[in-house]
Amino acid sequence: MVPKEINICTKAIKKEIKKQNFFLEVCIFVVAFILIVGLTYLTQYFYLTNSIFLIRVLTLLTYFGFIIVAVVASLLVGEASIFLIDFRKIFIQLLIGTTLAISLWFLISFIPNLITRDLKAIPFEVETFIYNVFLYLFFVGPGEEIVFRGYAESQIEKWLKKVNFFAPFIVAILFGLLHLINGNFPQFIITTLIELILGYAKFYFINCSLYSVALAHGLYDLLNQSLKYFSF
Repeated sequence: MVPKEINICTKAIKKEIKKQNFFLEVCIFVVAFILIVGLTYLTQYFYLTNSIFLIRVLTLLTYFGFIIVAVVASLLVGEASIFLIDFRKIFIQLLIGTTLAISLWFLISFIPNLITRDLKAIPFEVETFIYNVFLYLFFVGPGEEIVFRGYAESQIEKWLKKVNFFAPFIVAILFGLLHLINGNFPQFIITTLIELILGYAKFYFINCSLYSVALAHGLYDLLNQSLKYFSF
């Protein structure tokens, strides 16, 4: 039988380790978001250059930076498993992502523009369209979702434990606030709403994975950009 003193000592050590781990996780979380905010803030200076090529390269690097920050932060707290892909269910994951994207675009973007009829078409450029496909599907969607839906939401769920269903709400607010840096209050409302929907879809739908919402996010943004080629 283990002496009572040893049990007490063991519990005290575990409690202290838990406190230290929590403190470390909070520090990593804060540093990660300082970096994300910094990267976002820097984007407003990209347009000081007249080089479209340079703007595009810097934009891609920014979202690649998002991914690096999230991956490193997750590795440091031992949560790398959030990036695993279940290839057995990849089709249903992509189907859910596509359905979410089209539904959000139809309700939040297409219908309002159809009602107001204030959208004027711009000339279609193949090069720009290809760049947008590449940007939104492989950088913006994955970059923002890996940070917020992957790292941040998983971390907050871990902290909240029994009330972890508040995590998507908190992350949606953080995501909306990030868009105030280069945006405005209406953009805050829209981005927060979109992330609420994506967050709770991932939280409650079994087959809605990180890659489902990354696809949904990127495809939604791409469809929004594509609206510019049409008049209402």
